[in-house]
Amino acid sequence: NKLEVEKLQVTVGRTRLNLDGAAGPVPDPLARDGYRFELVSNDSVIAPEDTTEQPVQVQLKLAGIFSAASRTFDLSDIRMRSSSGEASGAGTYTIAPGISDGMSLDLNVKDMAVAQVKPIWPWFAGPNARRWVMQKFFGGKVIDGRVKFAVAPGRLDDPSPLSEQEISGRFEVSGSRFDTAG
Repeated sequence: NKLEVEKLQVTVGRTRLNLDGAAGPVPDPLARDGYRFELVSNDSVIAPEDTTEQPVQVQLKLAGIFSAASRTFDLSDIRMRSSSGEASGAGTYTIAPGISDGMSLDLNVKDMAVAQVKPIWPWFAGPNARRWVMQKFFGGKVIDGRVKFAVAPGRLDDPSPLSEQEISGRFEVSGSRFDTAG
């Protein structure tokens, strides 16, 4: 009464996610429609094209429920562990035909090297701040951090910058430096 996923490989540029897991109907259909899923990885690599940081080897877990009626993935358990720390949180992803998809993410970062946090910053979330951090912020550790991202379906089609209600973050760092020259 479930689907086993032995190997699912997702490759985007230099990033490679190697996942396995299972999906099946929600046990109590009266409580919620859809399918529950859990995908895990012990050997994925996150390596965006626009960073000079080394690729980050990670262990991942993505678990939640997909609702066919609302076309939404409710990711109630997102976990990522690297050699220097971990990130965890929850989010949603809504498939929106004809317009850009909607998504939300509430992610906490603990005791992770700045060099490993930078590559996991999505390219579409605060692109100007992301570009500055990629080019000018180096070394140290993110002791504690939090990123909140909430974008309605169709919003990423809009060229205007995201508001502080749509994206915000806070990072406590130690032992880092930033370059201001140039």
